[in-house]
Amino acid sequence: MSLLQQRAQAASSGPPARYRALRSVDADRAPADLFAELKERLYQRLLRELDPAKLAGRDKRELRPEVEEMAAQLLALDETPMAREERLHLVGEIADEVLGLGPLEPLLEDPTVSEIMVNAPDRVYFERSGVLHLSDRVFRDHEHILRVLEKIVLPLNRRIDESSPMV
Repeated sequence: MSLLQQRAQAASSGPPARYRALRSVDADRAPADLFAELKERLYQRLLRELDPAKLAGRDKRELRPEVEEMAAQLLALDETPMAREERLHLVGEIADEVLGLGPLEPLLEDPTVSEIMVNAPDRVYFERSGVLHLSDRVFRDHEHILRVLEKIVLPLNRRIDESSPMV
């Protein structure tokens, strides 16, 4: 078989087997769902590997490079095909989950945002200059919201009461 015929056959056979398997299993699922699952999987793995004693009492700006490096290493072990920008974005989101309040972090870092309201996983509002805006920030589900709420109330010695959901 000539080199030209080999290349034509390789091109017609499609992507390598591991990518075909990934595509066939996940063909009916949205990329956002796959991204969220990968993010949660890596987040849980990172939590298992982090030493809580090492994190205690340290500033999150000081810890962020270490957490991002660990997340990047775990992501490198995963064979999910991703562009470099997607990898950097995912590593940043995982660091936000570990060190901060997840999807709320960009809003918290914005000095023009005066209030944040979470009404549902996909309904995050913020107030800027007295005007409410619907954010593009989303939580995975209600459990994700509760996980972030726990982080907020824990240092305040408060508890979450679903009958009075204001924090």
